[in-house]
Amino acid sequence: MTTMIKALTVLMLLFVTVKGHAGNEDLYFIFYATIDGKTGHVGIAIDNYRVVVKATKLEGENPTMVYDTIKSGTLTYYDLWPAEDNFNSFNVDEDIEAIYYKLPAASWEKDITVSSLLSEGIPHREHYPVDGLIRLFSSASEDASLLQFIETVVANNHPFNVRKFNCADFVQLIIEEKCQCELQAEESIALVFSTTPNMLYKEVLNLEPNMVLRDGSQKAMGSFTVERLVKGNF
Repeated sequence: MTTMIKALTVLMLLFVTVKGHAGNEDLYFIFYATIDGKTGHVGIAIDNYRVVVKATKLEGENPTMVYDTIKSGTLTYYDLWPAEDNFNSFNVDEDIEAIYYKLPAASWEKDITVSSLLSEGIPHREHYPVDGLIRLFSSASEDASLLQFIETVVANNHPFNVRKFNCADFVQLIIEEKCQCELQAEESIALVFSTTPNMLYKEVLNLEPNMVLRDGSQKAMGSFTVERLVKGNF
């Protein structure tokens, strides 16, 4: 009986969900192309983890507890939107109140996963499958500082500006913090250089190591001027 109890104890697992816990968390670059009149959009997501406590070795009657972190299969998603999406050629340089999303925003909201992004898209705005999804691998040592960086950027609540700080600028800041590099994701729009979703996708695609979960290269080929301004009558 004692042997059976010990065997059961060795097999016992205690699961505790910890979002943002240090581990081999990866970043996910979410891409909606600027194409055929659509403005396009980008966001960023990070793996959630749970801590697993295992009784793996017995010393006398007492098990030795070993802690491990494994991916929960869910993601925390961040992006930036203007409070009012009402742009025209006369107000593109104006600062607008920003809305920084962190989703799911409550425990009862539907989980965000790689599968849901590929089949349904982001849950709060676009409501159609993503055009591109790139997984950027990261190490455990990067995790805590990167999550803190994201939260700090969100807390700063920088206003939205089409030219100077749009959704692509927000995501670019995070990715540059991760890779400790500088991305060249701007293109000329009416003689002013601005960061755009298509250009940022191309830059992120070249970062290593990565895994392309959905390739948006073909949709990212067009310029913002043609795909949004000309085709969208902006």
